[in-house]
Amino acid sequence: MGYSLTVCPLLTTNEIALRIINLTNVGLGDEQAFNLQLYPNPTSGEAWIEFDLAGVLDMSIEITNAAGAVVREYEFNRVQSGTKYKLDLMDLAEGVYFANIRSNEAFMSKKLLIAR
Repeated sequence: MGYSLTVCPLLTTNEIALRIINLTNVGLGDEQAFNLQLYPNPTSGEAWIEFDLAGVLDMSIEITNAAGAVVREYEFNRVQSGTKYKLDLMDLAEGVYFANIRSNEAFMSKKLLIAR
């Protein structure tokens, strides 16, 4: 059993809130359920995600900033291996982001840098 730790600042104070989410699969070991490529990385604002899957899965992607705030959400139904999707991030500021990819079988997080 794995755990995901999200650190996000509270809006009213300088304290930090910690949220621990219990997930069946977390991190690098999940590549048995799916693998993916996220490119180019760094990007100037347009990125592609390509899935390598053993079967057909429903996938969701949250793009979060370094503070943990969700800045984009994507839902993809019945994704097959080799499928590519364009992620339009042109209106996001330069910086470090995370692409948090979930299926009903696994979770993976990839670091994404926006630099212009």
